[in-house]
Amino acid sequence: MSYKGINAKGILTENGLLVMEGSEAVLNDLGSLQESLKAKKQKLINKGILIRNNDVLVFTEDTLFTSPSQAAAIIAGYSVNGKICWKTEDNRTLNDLGF
Repeated sequence: MSYKGINAKGILTENGLLVMEGSEAVLNDLGSLQESLKAKKQKLINKGILIRNNDVLVFTEDTLFTSPSQAAAIIAGYSVNGKICWKTEDNRTLNDLGF
């Protein structure tokens, strides 16, 4: 997933989407991000799983999210469709792959 200069890598599993260590997330969320997702992001920050590195947040460990959309929203800082945002290296979306 790439968004406004940040990059994140993930693996789709039967339990959700595993965001890989070293992936980036936006520092500042938009107002449209759901409160539950803001709270989850804040918990990741409090636990040291997301740490600030200059103008972005960086994952310090692989982190499982319940869905591609949950992971994408926390990374992008607003509600997005993870089936469209997450893409394979050859630029196919999860939707294209039938997920």
